Amino acid sequence: MEKTLVILDPALKSGYTNVPNVVLTTPSLSLEAKGLYIVLSMFRQKDCVIPDQQKITELTQYSRRMTGKLIRELKNKGYLSSLLVDGRERA
Repeated sequence: MEKTLVILDPALKSGYTNVPNVVLTTPSLSLEAKGLYIVLSMFRQKDCVIPDQQKITELTQYSRRMTGKLIRELKNKGYLSSLLVDGRERA
């Protein structure tokens, strides 16, 4: 029997973000870093333009310091090669 997902809420029809399961299941990656990865993936899939650190901070409710720390964590674990913000590589 074929099953179909029907989305009734208009807010949920705005799209979905695909995230590799390996990112979500890596025990050594913090939950906050996983969340940031999801947010960055949303932009990558949408239009390939990563917002500046201020916008990332607003979306995640993390401080600028925490955002930088999480970017470094993702880079150190190999899930992020670089992040260009305002034309410059950050973290």
